[in-house]
Amino acid sequence: MKRLFFLFFIVFSIFIFGCSHSDKKYFEAGAADITEEGAVVSADEMTTPQQESTPEVSIDNRKLIKEGILIFETEDLNKTKNNVTQAIKVTGAYVSNEQEFSSESRNTHYLEIRVPSIKFDTLVELISKDVSVFDTKDITLADVTEEFLDIQARLKTKKELETRYLELLSRANNVREILEIEREITNLRGEIESIEGRLQYMSDRISLSTLKLTYYKELGRSMNFFKNVGDGFKNGAKAFVWVLIGLVYVWPFLLIAFLIVFLVRRRRNKKKKQAV
Repeated sequence: MKRLFFLFFIVFSIFIFGCSHSDKKYFEAGAADITEEGAVVSADEMTTPQQESTPEVSIDNRKLIKEGILIFETEDLNKTKNNVTQAIKVTGAYVSNEQEFSSESRNTHYLEIRVPSIKFDTLVELISKDVSVFDTKDITLADVTEEFLDIQARLKTKKELETRYLELLSRANNVREILEIEREITNLRGEIESIEGRLQYMSDRISLSTLKLTYYKELGRSMNFFKNVGDGFKNGAKAFVWVLIGLVYVWPFLLIAFLIVFLVRRRRNKKKKQAV
């Protein structure tokens, strides 16, 4: 009897140990741990997949952001505009913002051009070929390879974690577990969308460079003189019209004043005649 009881005890111990080992494997495979009370551990408390180290990147595969600012004076606005338009067409670029300004001293054109990064230098060269002196020529090149790869790695890790959560959700046993896992999935989805937005923004700046171009023409003194004369005639005409409008508003008072002056003079004339 004792042997039978001892044998039963050994089998029971092996069974308990096997179940415990099986549960351990289950939790390691899941996307979140469930405690004895059924609570789900958050994503920040979980052991996430180990991120791979940043691989070596060749010079040709570096992630570069090119930007430039060009400001110069031109003698012929129309000719410069045609040259810029032709350069944009040749390089496959496009204008994302265009503005024109006019003042007494100068006329100014401003363009913000987006161009494929491999054509950026060609665009700058085509626009600069007829320019003798630049007020500003500032070309910057930023290497964002490390940041770009880091964002990609973070996105990959978050997506793998989301997959593990979804697998665990399919094996949830009660409503509480389902709700807590779904909450964690919602938070994780928000982080993934934020990282994807940042990655898309950087990809756009890497693939398309930005050139901010400003060219202007100074107006000569003679042109300013004739312009001022013309403005004087216009302003004088406007002032004359406003005077007429004012007279229309006050004509009753003018009529009364005229009658008073007429009566006073008439009375004075009568007194002079009587005195004679």
